[in-house]
Amino acid sequence: MKAPVRRIHFDDMVARRKAELLAAASAQLPFEEKDFACYTDDEIRTFAFDVRKLFLTERAKHLAICSRCQRRLEYWSGLVENFDRATPLQEGRADA
Repeated sequence: MKAPVRRIHFDDMVARRKAELLAAASAQLPFEEKDFACYTDDEIRTFAFDVRKLFLTERAKHLAICSRCQRRLEYWSGLVENFDRATPLQEGRADA
């Protein structure tokens, strides 16, 4: 109970990864073989619920070159957005 107050600082990993991607884009690094593999359906659904997770993957460059994955992500993001709009809220939270 008499321990001093401690402050713990965690780096913003999404911001760090975004900065790395922007730095890589400006350095014109070539694509690797893994960058050409499409995302799985589970990955697309995960990104639709929280797009920040996309920036934490090692294959974030893929979305820039793959129109198929772009369309899939847009479709799932639309479903999530429509669900969020249609969900009745109670005290600012979904009533489950």
